[in-house]
Amino acid sequence: MNKELFPELDGLYTSASWDELLKRSSDNSNPEILYYKALALQQLKKFDEALIVYNSLYSFNAPSLREIDYNIGLCHYHLGSLPEAAEFLKKYLLSNPQHPHIYLHLCKVLFTLKAYEEINEACEKADVWRVKYIPYYIWATALYKLKKEKKAHSILIINMSENPKKSEDWLLLGKVLERCGYLLDAKNCYERSLHYNMLCKKAKKHIQKIRETRKKSFFMPDEKHFIELDEPITPKVPRIKSRNCEELACVVF
Repeated sequence: MNKELFPELDGLYTSASWDELLKRSSDNSNPEILYYKALALQQLKKFDEALIVYNSLYSFNAPSLREIDYNIGLCHYHLGSLPEAAEFLKKYLLSNPQHPHIYLHLCKVLFTLKAYEEINEACEKADVWRVKYIPYYIWATALYKLKKEKKAHSILIINMSENPKKSEDWLLLGKVLERCGYLLDAKNCYERSLHYNMLCKKAKKHIQKIRETRKKSFFMPDEKHFIELDEPITPKVPRIKSRNCEELACVVF
């Protein structure tokens, strides 16, 4: 988008004056003004109308309008048209593999569609490009669903190294460790999950399940591991004390 040609419209967009921007974007013969109109409609959550304007922009074939595939994908997402959203986001990704937010949005759509293998492929691509915002949690969850526990464990450790205080991360790590046979470590993870979210019912159920399993099986400390994991098994965080019993809103899911 050539902002020098339309400084006034760009100022309205930056200041989030959507209604005023929509009024001043009435020239349907100029693709860049039409683009501002589509953006205004999108921010006003008029996604059906925004799609009509975005689709009309294809006829201009202007190089400055390369963002429309991404925005069309977001509009379809908000309208609940997930296959269409995935189609346009993947189309945008092909020509913009270093975009910082495309992987998060695409993976959220793919996860809802249960396209776990595609999530793995997209995140591997993001890792190659060293993208800033890689959706590690979604990636690890997809790997867990694909029964690729060892890789899921590694991705989770990376994700938790920056912020080890998310209950959902500890819950997923516990599930990975439990499936691999590290029951004691899994139990510790569930307890940490519960520490950060006392209302986490899933963590409580898993803790109880492990307790019952160990009672029935008489597991010794050197319990059998079904899958050997790389160290460290869990992120290094301070010992937990005993418990006393999404840019502009439109573009962020």
